[in-house]
Amino acid sequence: FDLFVVVTLVLSIQFTGLLFTLTCIIFPSLLHRQQTKGIRPFLIAVCMTTLLSVSLGFLASIHSGTWPTVPTITLAMIIIGLTIKIFVR
Repeated sequence: FDLFVVVTLVLSIQFTGLLFTLTCIIFPSLLHRQQTKGIRPFLIAVCMTTLLSVSLGFLASIHSGTWPTVPTITLAMIIIGLTIKIFVR
């Protein structure tokens, strides 16, 4: 499992860039770290933020045709993450 995690992180940095990696790994964890009580609510909040942001950001980028994908996903993650933090307590 540890080798899988390391290989996944190395490939994500190599193929998708530092911004996307930092956004998807660190931002949701930092955003929801004090909001949740226990590991299960924390993981649910982080997974909801990441999955919704990546899906909606990618779809918005494809629909636009001119928006760059990674910044669109990053913006979606900030907006969706803060929305989840505010409304889901």
